[in-house]
Amino acid sequence: MVLNGAIYVIGGLQGSTYYRDVWKSTDGGQSWVEIAKTGTKFSARAFHSSAVLGNAIYVIGGNSPVGGVGNFLNDVWKSTDNGETWVDMSATGLLQIQTHSSVALDGALYVMGGAAAAAGLQNNVWKSTDGGKTWANVATTQFNDRAYHSSVVAGSDIYTIGGSSSLTLGSLRDDVWKSDNAGVTWNQVTTSGTRFSARFGHSSVGIDNAIYVIGGSPGTSNRSDEVWKSENNGVNWAQVATGTRFSARTFHSSVVLGKDIYVIGGLASGSNNNLNDVWKSTDGGVTWKNVHTP
Repeated sequence: MVLNGAIYVIGGLQGSTYYRDVWKSTDGGQSWVEIAKTGTKFSARAFHSSAVLGNAIYVIGGNSPVGGVGNFLNDVWKSTDNGETWVDMSATGLLQIQTHSSVALDGALYVMGGAAAAAGLQNNVWKSTDGGKTWANVATTQFNDRAYHSSVVAGSDIYTIGGSSSLTLGSLRDDVWKSDNAGVTWNQVTTSGTRFSARFGHSSVGIDNAIYVIGGSPGTSNRSDEVWKSENNGVNWAQVATGTRFSARTFHSSVVLGKDIYVIGGLASGSNNNLNDVWKSTDGGVTWKNVHTP
């Protein structure tokens, strides 16, 4: 995520080890410093989500190695000092959930889909208008149940994209759903035509009114280094990346800083093949440059 010109990477999983670290880059991903080393903060977790609302960073739910029902979490943590210190918002109403997505729009936080400890895979849309303290399911017509999907804001609309119909990676999806009324109703905008293949573990970003889908997996041992772009609200898609770019990966993160797109870390093919590289595109995802390889 991006706040005040800095890029943040928060928590995650390497092999069987869960992390609660916060890393920050103030030079466009070239160098990184671990912050929030002291004081109270969220527990170690993976398959959580993060969002920026105003001048605050939020960490929401996920899967923990200890505690909770089935290790699923429903806590919300907030930092108002650029990730240095964190406060538990004592959230109410939100299910214990992982593999969900989250966005911020017009002063509210949203959590879409994912797997809940007590209720299985979800198509709920949870909304908080008080900084993560209380949550309510606002959707009346929504997308199908899914996990390992992505969500993004473009213009004033929220999009939920792809994913899996099960935590065991059953039926994968290539659909795009859009809400133009703050998550209440959703319409499928891709039903035909060229678009990305069904996938999970991808990322998505929005620049102006364009939407990008980056990387992911078709559900086998294969992973993707594709970059797909839509300039008409997710209806039509074109593959834009050419030449040198990041290696194929899943469970990475992507952010936008200015007009530049960054792809950060993730999982490459092979057992526990975690990545910590950073790639940058300054031309809308067409070409990519490696800006950080430890």
